[in-house]
Amino acid sequence: MANACAFYTCGCLDNECSGGGCPSLGDGCTDQMRSDCAAFACGCAGNQCSGGACPPLAPSQDLPTATQFNVATERAALLDGVSSPVRIGVSSVPGGIAMFDAQSFPVLLSDQMPVVAASRSHSGRAVAFGHPDFFDRTVLTNLANASTARLVENAARWAAAGKPTPHVGVIAGANDGLVGLLSPTMTVRTLASPITASSLAGLDVVTFIANTPRSESEIQALESFNINGGGLLVAGLGWSWMISPMTELREMPGNRVLARTYLGYTEASRDPAAIPVQASPPSISNAVHAYNHLRAAAPPTSATGIADIRRIQGYVRDVIPLLTLPSKLKAALQQLMQATKDVYPSAATPLDPVDRPFQTLGLMYAARRPFEPAQVQAHPAASDFPGAVAASAPRVDKYVAIDTRVPGWHSTELYAAPGQLLGLLVPQQAIGGGLRLRIGAHTGARRLCARDGPHPDQQRGRGAALPARCHDR
Repeated sequence: MANACAFYTCGCLDNECSGGGCPSLGDGCTDQMRSDCAAFACGCAGNQCSGGACPPLAPSQDLPTATQFNVATERAALLDGVSSPVRIGVSSVPGGIAMFDAQSFPVLLSDQMPVVAASRSHSGRAVAFGHPDFFDRTVLTNLANASTARLVENAARWAAAGKPTPHVGVIAGANDGLVGLLSPTMTVRTLASPITASSLAGLDVVTFIANTPRSESEIQALESFNINGGGLLVAGLGWSWMISPMTELREMPGNRVLARTYLGYTEASRDPAAIPVQASPPSISNAVHAYNHLRAAAPPTSATGIADIRRIQGYVRDVIPLLTLPSKLKAALQQLMQATKDVYPSAATPLDPVDRPFQTLGLMYAARRPFEPAQVQAHPAASDFPGAVAASAPRVDKYVAIDTRVPGWHSTELYAAPGQLLGLLVPQQAIGGGLRLRIGAHTGARRLCARDGPHPDQQRGRGAALPARCHDR
């Protein structure tokens, strides 16, 4: 445990790694301890190792970005014969694709958001498309969309590791356009539910829609198929999943299948538009590269710099709800969360995400990471905003009648104390009826703008007293 304690530096935050016996390092710091202290810094009790000068809290190493293949070569195969722009439905709103391992890479970006990405994270390959229209018959048979059809055909061949005549399984559903597109040059068969290891036998590639419900056994069969060398072509919409059936992104069937490929669907979206083909899309759209960039980033000094930092933070932020399995990025964010747990916005110490771009990732991870209700604890900032609840305040049970003929929100007239586990009983006939319980009156992203003088939210410690900045929360 001593090494772990030294790794967490100068006094072990809350003694968690020293079993309560936190050494007083002070002048006795070794060079390595001083190096660790400089890396983690402000959590050190009394800054013993940093001479009182508090450097930024940060893990001391970049995440590895080396790939087992040449990304440019793989992209060239996927984009062979694909000219700009790539089109889907005229009014279709594409959704974002997250990448959270160095073995995954962007293929197409729309307004700097990945909408097609690929992965070679293990023996199998995967390509994720940010809208079901990529597999739609109307889109693929429209001559104006020849580049879209070519991209999807290339992806099927790439996912089959370049086999000349791949065997492709098309899971029945909204991806009916793939049968006609791929049949002339590939052996294609339609797969009916349930999807099993037996029904996938002999296939090189399987295609499906990410939003379509799948049983636990079907998800496991598709995961095993990919792990054992099979290719996946998946199309879906994370933002649509968040609207209906309104469950967590980690529960989206496509995200569960893709978890081991380090690809996933996010809640991000872009306005309908033709998608350009870039020769070399920025690798920073991969959350691993974004994390490394932010680790070394200084606070921006211009409006352009602020916008860039917010965008790069977004690449990491959008990944966090998808980190259900062990990964280097997840481990690094957990470490950063521990190192920055005493850094949070308050009335006394406002925190602007762009002024501490890397440290803010620790806060983002703490707020957005997947966890079960019993694991929730009150955040230290809760005592400042919206305010602590006295331990003596009575906890109540209350019957709430909801008239579902009236649309929209219905108030329970109750307040959930931060970190307190709640119980909810609903009538049997209401189960599956689409009712949702919201704690807090905020929906989606809140946009906080700093004007001349403190914004009311800044007085509560949720913004920065800097003019002309808006922040999505």
